[in-house]
Amino acid sequence: MTPGEVRLALLSRDWERPGSEGGFVARSLAGALSRIAQIDVLVPGAPGRVRPDGAFDLRPIGGDAGGWPDEARSRWPDADAPNLVIVDAADAGACAMAHQLAPAAALVQFGPGDPSAPSGSVADVHHLGVSHAPSAISAYLHQVGLHVPINPMAAERRHNALGETGFILVLTDRYPASAAVRGSRGGQPETSTDDQPTAAAAWLIARFASRLVVVVEDAVAWVWGSRSLRGRLELHTRTDLLRFIAHAHLVVDLRPGAYIARECVESLRFGVPFVAPDGTAAAQLAAAGGGLWYRDVGELLEAVALLHEPFRRDALGARGRAIADAQYGDPQGFVTRVARAMDRIRSTPSPVGPP
Repeated sequence: MTPGEVRLALLSRDWERPGSEGGFVARSLAGALSRIAQIDVLVPGAPGRVRPDGAFDLRPIGGDAGGWPDEARSRWPDADAPNLVIVDAADAGACAMAHQLAPAAALVQFGPGDPSAPSGSVADVHHLGVSHAPSAISAYLHQVGLHVPINPMAAERRHNALGETGFILVLTDRYPASAAVRGSRGGQPETSTDDQPTAAAAWLIARFASRLVVVVEDAVAWVWGSRSLRGRLELHTRTDLLRFIAHAHLVVDLRPGAYIARECVESLRFGVPFVAPDGTAAAQLAAAGGGLWYRDVGELLEAVALLHEPFRRDALGARGRAIADAQYGDPQGFVTRVARAMDRIRSTPSPVGPP
């Protein structure tokens, strides 16, 4: 490296996991960071040849696709040593790898905007907040948001196989994202037959029997009306899901993503308000004006009933759309925020090596 040159390394165990919100966030950050500095992407896998993945080359550093290796089996790839190493704040293994393999590099973590949210985060380590949250409260917290793209064609054409609009769209909670989500069972899946909804979805189907309720789970949409199953549709692409979101009356996300609650952001970018559990990244977005949040089944049903009031629904949808477009709809703005954060990080000392 030349004097003054910045070289970054990003460690991600979720990079290659399909549907992973952590992987989506890591890829988005890498894209923004690549506009301002040299960046290497390090992933779990047998050390060997660099393999291409879109705009990036992946450098395996040991272990397998499910996790990082132990100290004896890990090694830094054949690449220049980085100035900064960027890791998922919730990935303790990545933090350990960074300290072990690049002890002279400063550590930067990414995760939800609430600095108390990530597990395993280190005090006074720089943190890139990607979810909607209050303004930074320290020199080490940098709110950068993210870019969450949507396909505008989804709003112009509804899903061909459904042909309905104005339904309640429920994103299921059969596999809770984490124990932090109220009502979850520590990540253990509920057991039920495929055509039976989970408890929360069943309450919604029963309470709003006069409305069409579409429950999406594992790329399958179950269509319910008058408490009876009307049909089953497969979602083959992300745009299929976006079409359901864009033409829903409201979205209920029973298991929002832990980083940005991506589907809730997409919902707001179409002007559709959402309902989500308290204590989640989605609840913070809702509190800013994009929807409602709940703590139990009673509050869930009440929140959905409130969003059937046209004035309330339209007001929250418009307010939420403005927030989502400002924070998640501008790719150049996202790059600019990341660049400013990196400038501040370089000018603010932070711990180097193990905490």
